[in-house]
Amino acid sequence: MMTSRSLFTTVVIAASAGLSACSQASHPSAWVRGGALVEVSQAQWVDGSSSVQISLNGEVTANGAHLFTIDGAGRVTRSASSSITGDEQPYALLDPSGYLIGPNDERWGFVGVEHAYLPGKTTPWIVINPAGYVVHYDEDGAEMEHGGGRWYGCRVTPRTQQACTLVTYLIRLEKRLADDRERTRSSMPRSGDRP
Repeated sequence: MMTSRSLFTTVVIAASAGLSACSQASHPSAWVRGGALVEVSQAQWVDGSSSVQISLNGEVTANGAHLFTIDGAGRVTRSASSSITGDEQPYALLDPSGYLIGPNDERWGFVGVEHAYLPGKTTPWIVINPAGYVVHYDEDGAEMEHGGGRWYGCRVTPRTQQACTLVTYLIRLEKRLADDRERTRSSMPRSGDRP
């Protein structure tokens, strides 16, 4: 089981790798118009000794490292570095119906107020319960054994809650993508290996 510290560290590393992989992709076509109305409130997700913060200006950090920024029109931007440098680029868009749209208009799943679903799935992958606890489910809909930490400051309005669900989903999705890349890399034969 991965500790929360290594989860957030992995996400910071994966975020930089994910952006470079998408650098040639086009941003979501509705980017300029914007998507869902999202309210950003100051909130914190605590998981063990690690934490993710959402600031009032939409900056999302994990243990002080900048991950991405969300705005009131459902846009998510990301920088190639782990600091806020002003060079953030379009990354994803939460559309008004709740679908998360990535580069080249790829559907990355669905993010509701308290529930988030992987693409094509009908059972939630992430739930933030009324007490703020993050519950993670496997792809078959069974609750995972490990805890997912707890959010504070999200339940101001449904739109602030959805912002926290969006942040949680993006962080977990980055972790999933990093794990998939690692599995692929470890299963590939090395140049000196015989077939």
